[in-house]
Amino acid sequence: MEEFGKLLLAIYRGAREIPLQDFQEFALDHVKTIVHFDMARWGVSVQDSRGVDYHHPCVLNDPPEALQIYAEIRDQDISPRQVLDHPGRAFNYHLTALSSVDRSTSGIFAYARRFRHEHALIVGFKSPDTGLVKSVSLYGAYTNRPFTEVQRTFIQAVVPHLMEAWTINHAVHLEKMRALFGEKAWSMAIADGAGHLLFTEDDFESLLCSEWPASRHLTVPGPLYDAVTGRDTRSWYEGRALVVVATPIKGFLFLRGRRRLPVDSLKPRERQVARQIAQGLTHKEIARQLNIAPATVRNHMQSMLERSHVRNNAELVAQLKSAGY
Repeated sequence: MEEFGKLLLAIYRGAREIPLQDFQEFALDHVKTIVHFDMARWGVSVQDSRGVDYHHPCVLNDPPEALQIYAEIRDQDISPRQVLDHPGRAFNYHLTALSSVDRSTSGIFAYARRFRHEHALIVGFKSPDTGLVKSVSLYGAYTNRPFTEVQRTFIQAVVPHLMEAWTINHAVHLEKMRALFGEKAWSMAIADGAGHLLFTEDDFESLLCSEWPASRHLTVPGPLYDAVTGRDTRSWYEGRALVVVATPIKGFLFLRGRRRLPVDSLKPRERQVARQIAQGLTHKEIARQLNIAPATVRNHMQSMLERSHVRNNAELVAQLKSAGY
């Protein structure tokens, strides 16, 4: 019991201090001090007719090709169905020992032998709201070192805390990102590299619905995902009702969104002038910076006031700052 308490304190403390991209490995390393394992996989997946489809999970000590090969034979894996029929229960699998049960699953056992997944402790949960599957799998590489019943019950007790700490870690990291960018009015979300929404603030979900009406968004909508993962280093999406900026960090997408403002309708050259105005430059200074005539600057400014539905430069600058320009 003392070990359990110390582990939870370390994990919850880490949830507030460790960067999101490092937290899962940090937490698994702490779990390993009590329940030794050789490989691990912790992530989010989608359940379909072929089993579970992993996208960018945290993987410890497995080679990159392990996930690629698993994707080819995942329909043979019986564990996801059993695990998700009993959410929160830890299952203790002796994978290679089951190879004689069903010849149709020979591929998954060959996979287990190749990557030395001799034993596995697996716990999973399926969100009733999003349908996403969150699971932790710990693997033992040696046939003579099976996981014990004590270890199984320990992991069963720990994994819900891992998931909760991970959620806390998401929320804390978003607040740090918000402070970094100074955009308190923006709503935020986190997605994995495949576009699955791992964490969203309520306002961000409302923004998505304003652009793409739906009862619930499980993934980043296609047009938004394509825009923010393209070659534009700005990673900026402007839609009919919203604007979203994405920051990719180690397989995650940090999304900052807000409702579209009138100032978003400015033309590219007008935006250049607008940024100069926000910096406090005069007509002549802007003209020199952009190599255009002062009269042209005045024309742009008049057009910007009309497009932005404001009366003067002060109101324009205020809207520009709200828009993040």
